[in-house]
Amino acid sequence: MTAAEATGTLASALLRASWHGGVALVAVWLLCNALPRLPAAGRCWLWRAAIAKLLLSFTVAGTVALPLLPVQVLSGEGRNPQSSHDVAGETSPAGTASDAATAAPETAAAQPRVRDPIRPLVIDLLVSIWAAGVLAFALRAVRAGRDVKVLRRGAAEATSEWVRETLHNLCRRLGIGRPPQLLQSSQVDTPALVGSVTPAIVLPAAALYRQTEHADSRTSEALRMMLAHELAHVKRRDLWWNWLPLAAQTLLWFHPLAWLASRELRLAQESACDALAIAATGAPPHRYGAMLLDVIEAVRANRRPPSAFSAAVVESRWSVERRLTAMSHLNQYTQAHRFRVAGAVALTVALAVALVPWRLVAQTPQATAGTAPRADAVPAPGDSTRPELPGTSKEGAGGGADQVPLGIQSFRGIVIAPTVSLGVQGAGRVIQVPVNEGDAVKAGQLVAQLDDAAARAALAEAEANYRLKQVQFKRLGELRGKGNTSEAEVEAAEAEAQVAVARLEAARYGLDKTRIHSPCDGVVSEVAAQPGELARDGAVLVKIVDMTKLSLGFELPDQYLPRVKIGQPVTVTVASVPDARFDATITSVAPIVHSGSGTVAVRAKFSDAAGRVRPGMGGEVSFSASGDGAKGGQRAVR
Repeated sequence: MTAAEATGTLASALLRASWHGGVALVAVWLLCNALPRLPAAGRCWLWRAAIAKLLLSFTVAGTVALPLLPVQVLSGEGRNPQSSHDVAGETSPAGTASDAATAAPETAAAQPRVRDPIRPLVIDLLVSIWAAGVLAFALRAVRAGRDVKVLRRGAAEATSEWVRETLHNLCRRLGIGRPPQLLQSSQVDTPALVGSVTPAIVLPAAALYRQTEHADSRTSEALRMMLAHELAHVKRRDLWWNWLPLAAQTLLWFHPLAWLASRELRLAQESACDALAIAATGAPPHRYGAMLLDVIEAVRANRRPPSAFSAAVVESRWSVERRLTAMSHLNQYTQAHRFRVAGAVALTVALAVALVPWRLVAQTPQATAGTAPRADAVPAPGDSTRPELPGTSKEGAGGGADQVPLGIQSFRGIVIAPTVSLGVQGAGRVIQVPVNEGDAVKAGQLVAQLDDAAARAALAEAEANYRLKQVQFKRLGELRGKGNTSEAEVEAAEAEAQVAVARLEAARYGLDKTRIHSPCDGVVSEVAAQPGELARDGAVLVKIVDMTKLSLGFELPDQYLPRVKIGQPVTVTVASVPDARFDATITSVAPIVHSGSGTVAVRAKFSDAAGRVRPGMGGEVSFSASGDGAKGGQRAVR
């Protein structure tokens, strides 16, 4: 892919995300405004689904084609004019000029296409601006994450027994199995939850001091409601979900609806946590709201934790006002409201189904007997890469009278074999490589050796230490039998003897690593080191082709998939060995069909005892449609 093509693809992805994702965000915004009493948890899922749609529209390389439109008549050149038209508003990077050429091929052929030299420059400029913005917002996110780490490292462990007991009681009520870490810091004025993997609640040191020194009921109740709010974030895993709007704001920073969705999702999360906190503490909504107002009065703008990687009780005065309004609807559920909630759930499911971009295309015409096939489906004369369907004949296609045998199929491929790379575990100097490229080796044969002087010295030391510890342990055992030593001394000597055994085994393993042996019978394909060279840890010294695991890899057209299965016997022939036919077995069938060629990668394993077949040779695999293998004497389809 050229740079111009990459830029055009990226521009199309941005346009697709702006259009498809923008429609989903507007739909959710209209729904939330139409249902002001919709539970906050439901609003959360609606906004999450809409933001996911926005991101998927940008990241998905292509759209899902739905062939629902009627079959169109083929043009004179065999191309369907409607096959590439995107009904859902998807456009190709080439713009409308390509659509015009498709819709009127004769006009396009008569008049040469004139390219606009200004348009690529504009697209390049816009993509460059977008990339600069992504980099700036990514750096902003990195800085926010660093600030959270600094805040957590600077916080001290909270030692208040009352706070810890309250935390555990609330965790039991909310069903949280593992309570988060409890910290205190003078750098924050409101409790905050930080850490997605190992969450921790950072409490303001001033609030803990007031609760410890004065222990008045109002301060204790407020601190309890704050803890419940932060634990509600832990219960709902909001810090994990915060990565979704952060990715949308970074990749689509220019889209105003992405920022609106992130703000509304944040507000819905806070309102949902308010509802959980009120249920867990049993506090009346008006007291909980009074706590929020008290906190917003005490918070200073420069002492709030970074919002991208944390969740605080209070973030702004505007959000508190919206949350107080939402709390007034907590106990106002009616039968009509339940129907509205059911409708919102149904819409959420519809949004989830519509996450992947799709487009309507025309149905593909099917070639039938006696009709001319599509131009792009007819193989070139002599081309065997796209074999004919079984049961057809050259006569039926307008050719001669030779009938193609039924049931036997043949496909060409390449002989392949696995390559084993033998490397170094730990640095060392190579002292000998007793093999050369092309040499046949046996399993267990030495192919490289490193300097083992240090390993031998370590082994001798380990053996001497082992003998010493064994003698000491035996002597202490005899003294113990006579009552001249304690049981503890005997146990200590036994432990030292076991350590000596472990060190001896490690020394032997270290010596074994200096000798590299072939794990299989094969042929040396590469020698990457010479005697005297210093090999680093992990460096590959010798590569060996495993000749015991030969297979023929070939591409199978997808229409033959129902006739091929793993374990099916087939026959392999190799062009360089024309007098030999090898019995083989299908060992793997790729799960993905190649979209360009319509083929599937298949492997057939066989063996060559004579050693005449080498990887890279061309070959051919033949099999029968009934799955009983292709026998000699049957002519394969070419």
